[in-house]
Amino acid sequence: MAKKLKKAFTITELVIVIAVVAILAAVLIPTFANIINKAEESADTQTVTNINQILSAEEIINGKPETMHEAISVVEDGGYKLENLTPTRDGYDIVWDEEYNRLALLNENGKTVYSAGEVTKDKWKLWKIVDDIPENYAAEGFSYYASPEFSQTEVTVVAGFDAGNVSGITSITYDRSAATGEPQDVIFRTNGGKLAINAENDTVTHYGAADCVDITAVAGDSYHEYGVSLLMRIADGHLNAEENSKIYTLVVSKNDSDDLVTVTKAESAKIAAYKKEYAVDKQVDSVLVNGEKVEIGDNDTMLTYNFGNTVIGAIVAENGEAEVGGIQYSSLKNAYKYAFDGETVKLLKDVYLTNILQIMKETTIDLNGYAIYSRIKEGGNGINNSEVRNSAMILVSSDEGALTVTDSSAQKTGRIDIGEGNPGFAIAVHGNTKAASLTVSGGTIVGNLHSVYVGFGNVSITGGRFNIYTSDTDQIVCLNCADEEYKEGRAKISITGGSFYKYDPSNSVSESPAANFVADGYRVTQEDENGYFSVVKA
Repeated sequence: MAKKLKKAFTITELVIVIAVVAILAAVLIPTFANIINKAEESADTQTVTNINQILSAEEIINGKPETMHEAISVVEDGGYKLENLTPTRDGYDIVWDEEYNRLALLNENGKTVYSAGEVTKDKWKLWKIVDDIPENYAAEGFSYYASPEFSQTEVTVVAGFDAGNVSGITSITYDRSAATGEPQDVIFRTNGGKLAINAENDTVTHYGAADCVDITAVAGDSYHEYGVSLLMRIADGHLNAEENSKIYTLVVSKNDSDDLVTVTKAESAKIAAYKKEYAVDKQVDSVLVNGEKVEIGDNDTMLTYNFGNTVIGAIVAENGEAEVGGIQYSSLKNAYKYAFDGETVKLLKDVYLTNILQIMKETTIDLNGYAIYSRIKEGGNGINNSEVRNSAMILVSSDEGALTVTDSSAQKTGRIDIGEGNPGFAIAVHGNTKAASLTVSGGTIVGNLHSVYVGFGNVSITGGRFNIYTSDTDQIVCLNCADEEYKEGRAKISITGGSFYKYDPSNSVSESPAANFVADGYRVTQEDENGYFSVVKA
């Protein structure tokens, strides 16, 4: 029996089927894509709505944030992360409107798709989160916030810039010297590096920390410093040093003129020094500060000559060793160096000193639960063996040297510890023509030979714990005065608190005859089970 063949599609039928499928695809794919886009846009709109509610609630309590970084902190405290501000809709942007303190959703053409209300008409007041500055930044005109993935070290912008948590940016240049159109009022927030400003018609406000700020031109009365700058150079115009701002050296770069550079300085603002710029031939001799003439000091050639370079390792705003007034520094030594007289240096992590930390002004070190350890080696760092053996990891010296050691941590785990096997003292006190001073109210002080050694100075101990690693005798001596200085009354120790390991400070054999360092009205308790004597009220 012959096999019956199945009938196949003809070419014409196949062409018709393909055409129908193509027509359906042409109709349905855009529809599906539109549905997906609408769904993504709806999700982004909901995100914007939720975050705007957080911003609104916080604004009622604490007012508007000054920078996008503050706004991001509010958002994160509300349970959202920075990545939540990346739209799901491709080509769209979620921006922060600094004028109204609200987020807005923009499409690929920069047009507003959704906002909680009115959106600023000034493009530079809209902030975008970026991994790098886009090539068309000048045409965009937006201000930019650096994401954690931001990789550029040198930045040029025509609007504001906020470094976020990025600390590797070495320079930010804002140049609108050839700009036309209406003036801008822009904000910068930096984490170290150099900020260069050249915009004679614009108002510039700076937050955060800058190694140096170079002001070639701004509009009159229009540079506002709210942060800190180690070095600021101003060629002309007016500087507003706002509340709690700090400028360590203000270099006035100006030739002879009837119009002096002027400064308005808030009561809590600090400008440590006014200097001339060495390259200016006929430098003016004074600057007007709050309407009064202040003499400008001689130029610091090294400082101003290197002005174009970033101050090496001076300021960081992320993972610093210590902070002063909320500004983090890369090292404890830099924090001390740039702290004003009387300020507190607060540790943010354990510190390892490779050179002696010399205290030559009034300073408080808050250990904050962290430790200062010694890595000072004999014969290294320009220190000979005898100097190391008879010196300290922290030396309070000069006539202005006054150190207070405290520990604000709840656990009270802060310590100054020279380390077992390292020679020398934890802290030594020795003034020049008058006594230096040390006050210890907290922390554990561990030395080798002695915890604290006093030459020409006054030591007051109100708290803390004291110990040593080794001793040449069986007698542990936590505290010691230079013999001649003690006999002449130039080395003094007064104790009203604290605990001392196997050492009775009311009968210290460090002096001859044995000395009583305990203040009147106080007494020493008997040695406890851990080997500590404590000083308490009598």
